[in-house]
Amino acid sequence: MKILIPAISQERIVTCLRTLRTNPKDIIVVDNSPNGLERPFSVGRRVHRGMNLGVAHSWNIGVRALMESDDTHLAICSQSVVFGRNGGRELKEMLGDEWGAEYVGLGWHLNMFTRQFFETFGFFDENFHPAYMEDTDALYRMGLLGMPSPRENGRSRPYYTIDATCPDAGALKDGKATVDFNELETYYTLKWGGLQGQEKFERPFNNPELPINWWPRVTTAGAT
Repeated sequence: MKILIPAISQERIVTCLRTLRTNPKDIIVVDNSPNGLERPFSVGRRVHRGMNLGVAHSWNIGVRALMESDDTHLAICSQSVVFGRNGGRELKEMLGDEWGAEYVGLGWHLNMFTRQFFETFGFFDENFHPAYMEDTDALYRMGLLGMPSPRENGRSRPYYTIDATCPDAGALKDGKATVDFNELETYYTLKWGGLQGQEKFERPFNNPELPINWWPRVTTAGAT
């Protein structure tokens, strides 16, 4: 199992890692702070590029790491998640053989995905930058692909219960990220023909030649 955590706040990532009791070699931290997080912490891999790669790009780093390894599962975790006395040990209970995803009742702040999930789903759309609506895009794509999701749609999956909290995402509240919600909504509408619940397209941008698991690469310099 790999655990991917995008980070931009020194205090939040240190608290998250301090409460997460797992093998540090399983953890990948994507450091999205402009100057690098100062306090050292023990993780298997730390990615830093001196810029905010965005949530979707950070998640995709974890996806690639999973697909290039012998691991079968990827947990995607927010820097703001604080684990309780169990230290996230419940994640091990979610390591099933199903090809889908396992959801925790923390929104998209903590979920588990299988290798088979990404073989069908593909990658997250990095044009939702730096954050928000990448999860909405993913849910809609999952529905089109016939994949179970936490959205109420007849293929919904129950949530796991885990001893953890996530009071807020943190980056906006801390003033470390700026989000243009109008731009995100405009892109989503162009891609799917409407906002969440009003989508009209079954292919991105209503282009029948584009597969559902297609995703456009961002062109920001250095964001590879």
